[in-house]
Amino acid sequence: MNGASQPPGAALLLAAGASRRFGGRPKALLPVAGEVALTRTARIAREEGFAPVIAVVGRHAEEIERAVTGAPNAPDQIVRHPRWPEGRTGSIQRGLSELPPDRTVLLWPVDAPLARRSTVRKLAERAGSDSLGLWFLPTFEGRGGHPVLWKAEVTSQVLRLRPDQPLRNLLPRLGAQVARVAVDDAGVTANLNTPEEYYAAVAAFERRELSWTER
Repeated sequence: MNGASQPPGAALLLAAGASRRFGGRPKALLPVAGEVALTRTARIAREEGFAPVIAVVGRHAEEIERAVTGAPNAPDQIVRHPRWPEGRTGSIQRGLSELPPDRTVLLWPVDAPLARRSTVRKLAERAGSDSLGLWFLPTFEGRGGHPVLWKAEVTSQVLRLRPDQPLRNLLPRLGAQVARVAVDDAGVTANLNTPEEYYAAVAAFERRELSWTER
């Protein structure tokens, strides 16, 4: 986050799942534009001032740790979550236990690594200027995606969820405090759940980035 008026923020990167639909290959280590998904998301979060940058790992903990520990743009901390099979929210709660409770949180799953740095910046800027909003959801062509950002007031509600309850269960309670932030970034809705989705999304990403640089 940039600017003294912005609230402090931490980044929580989710890389705990089994990647079953990807044949068990850890999506955190998929190549994306010359990086791997985990270090790309960690780099962008850090460049936008989020600190600390914490990754939560589970099923592929040892493989991910071997691959990124000491590497450029590695997360500040890698947290193991042995109870990852209980649900994604449980992995989020494990990561939150390592963060100061007064932080704005950028939540970024590694199966959605194609969002641009400009999107992260726009979420941070909106959070800094919106006194009503508590939850900031990037949207592209009307569809919500990742990463999402929430203010510290939401964290206690996240911690009260069951490990298997999806975070979206909170959104009706927050009501008008959920801010949909329109971005010119198809990467926010590109989830890499299967090999087919991965190859198609990365090819589209590379075409967009080439077009962007040629403007």
